[in-house]
Amino acid sequence: MVGIRVVDHTTGRTYETIAAASKELYISCSALRKNRRRKGNRFTFYGHDLEFIVPEWRTKREGYKAVVKCLDTGVVYPSITSAAKAIGISVGYMARHLTGDPKTIRGYKFERMDR
Repeated sequence: MVGIRVVDHTTGRTYETIAAASKELYISCSALRKNRRRKGNRFTFYGHDLEFIVPEWRTKREGYKAVVKCLDTGVVYPSITSAAKAIGISVGYMARHLTGDPKTIRGYKFERMDR
């Protein structure tokens, strides 16, 4: 996996990681990360025009969705959240049920379809 690359537009150099940029520019990693969070992916810091190039896999966080099936009714839900909302319980309680505790929720049994 490729991490966040840093481009210094002042010098034209590209660093493969924030740590490499930190070492070369004599700026702490935490200062670079903190300023990135505050100012965005491009900012000027100690006279350096820095840009952070974030890989696509780090920006598209669609997440993992487990397909859930009700064994009593046969209804298939696209996620734990939708199954929990359908019967009026919390997502955490549904997730616990899927690991085996409790055995039933409101008289229904559910299972994950993706495992």
